[in-house]
Formats: sequence, C-alpha cells, structure tokens
Amino acid sequence: NANVNDSSCVYPLVNDDCSGALSIACGDTLSANTDIATASGYGWTSAWSSASGKDVWYTVVGTGGDFTVSLCNSNFDTYLRVYEGCPTSTLSALYTNDDACGARSEITFTSVAGTVYNISAGGYGYSSGALEIALSCTAPPVPGCMDSTACNYNPLATVSNGSCNYGPAQPTLACYETATFNTTTCS
Repeated sequence: NANVNDSSCVYPLVNDDCSGALSIACGDTLSANTDIATASGYGWTSAWSSASGKDVWYTVVGTGGDFTVSLCNSNFDTYLRVYEGCPTSTLSALYTNDDACGARSEITFTSVAGTVYNISAGGYGYSSGALEIALSCTAPPVPGCMDSTACNYNPLATVSNGSCNYGPAQPTLACYETATFNTTTCS
C-alpha cells in the first residue's frame, strides 16, 4: 500500500551530487549515511578500473584562515577531495587525502577568502557507512606592525607585514634649541 510509510522507500540524499552540496560552517559536525549515496566519479576512483566510491558533497566559503576537514569519526574507510567549485575532472582536485587518521581521512589547508570550496566525502573503494564530517577553522592572519615600540604598533596583528613606522629622524639641535617628539602621532 503506497499510502503507508513502512520505511522501505529509500530517498536520494540531497547532497548526493556537487550541485546539491550542503553548506558546512566552521565548528560544524554533520552526518550522512553513504550506504544510500551514489558514486559521483569525483571522489575515490580506481587507477586500474572505472570503479569509484560512493560520496556526498559539502560546500564552504574560504575566510583566509586554515580549514581542517575531518572524517576521523566515521565508521568506515574514507576518502576526501577538495575542489574549487564543482569539478569537471578528478585531476582538478586541490587537495586529496586517504588514511590521515587510521583508515579515515583528514585535510588541512589554507583557504582563500571568498573562494567556494566543494568537498567530496565518501568511501575508499566500495566502503560506505556512517559518515561524520567536521570542519574546524583558524582565524585568518591579521597583517600589521608587531613591534610595540613602533608608532603604528597593532596589538591585533598576527603576521608582521614590514609596515612598522618609527617616526621621522630626530633633528640635530643646537645646544640652545629644544624639540618635542609626540610618540602617539610620530611627529
């Protein structure tokens, strides 16, 4: 009877293809059952046959900081690929990993602010199961002057950019002259 839900129907996953990638944010942990996923052909692929592993897709926009994509808490042998946008070839993968944490996969990379990254997360070979994907992020670097003796010291800077300003050279004064130097304005 088609009017009764007997749980026998299997619905395709929304993120079964790159065009339906689910958004994942820094600090998120998401789950999927890849037993019911299909193989997009852009996840794990065999070097000696046309076989490819079942995968699901996630998307995140770069912040300029480091991203770590982890499948370490999944319960099967996993494989990861990261692409810029949706792929046209497995050769266009920016990052690929198999077995960073036992038989599970993990990738850390420095993102480019505003770049859309699509992540293929799935099984190595014909492996599938309960997938757990976690995204952790570090803040992007803040360039600036890190020398506290400089006039333009930036206490929030995490990367020195060579911009430190120590003010103008002190004038040579005759013994009867005086000069003042404002360390706040460097003048």
